[in-house]
Amino acid sequence: MGEAAATPEVVRALRERLEDGDPKVRTSATWALGEMGPAAATLEVVGALVERFRDEDGDVAGASAFYLGMMASGRPEVVRALVPHLRDASAEVRRNALSALQWTGSATRWPPEVLDVLAECLRDGDAGVRFRALDVLMEVSELGPVPATPGILRGLRERLGDEKAMIRQAAALLLGRMGGAAARPEVLRALRWRLGDADPEVREAADWALRSIGRAAGRSVRPDRRRPGGGRRKH
Repeated sequence: MGEAAATPEVVRALRERLEDGDPKVRTSATWALGEMGPAAATLEVVGALVERFRDEDGDVAGASAFYLGMMASGRPEVVRALVPHLRDASAEVRRNALSALQWTGSATRWPPEVLDVLAECLRDGDAGVRFRALDVLMEVSELGPVPATPGILRGLRERLGDEKAMIRQAAALLLGRMGGAAARPEVLRALRWRLGDADPEVREAADWALRSIGRAAGRSVRPDRRRPGGGRRKH
């Protein structure tokens, strides 16, 4: 199927199949709508797919997030519809909403409020939500600059102290990809501290980030003969 197949009758029939009792039928309907692209992204379809974020079948929920994200590419109004679900009481819904956001394309097309709620997700109490938010930013960084809003910078800086090593590593890498936009004293201080992290991959990521930021800023930002916390080494 493609956009040519997205007649009102076909779209309506597929939307109804999203309510089918068989999860395979629901997954197939999600796939078919996704293949139609933005042409099928009516408000009714968007709402129905978002409801599938809560589906008891993981394949249905995952497919709904993926295909909704693909359908939302270049459609700010569809991306905006994800915002309430990024703040949903259910961590699973928040994770699925982030998965959808991950496939919506460049952040330059996002409404401003999306960046605000994404910054909130970086500070979420659920580790899966925090990591999924980092995944979104990683995907965005492949398409263009990482949005260096105050909220995003604060969220990434806080994630450098996360209890999960893979989250600390991802936060460091993203700050490095921001280049000179991340050359803030509080960010550099947090990255320098991670040079002494217990995890070698986190230390490597922090070192790379400091070098990357320094190159973009035109100056060295790495500590010289200093411990991450700022104290000089003893001889």
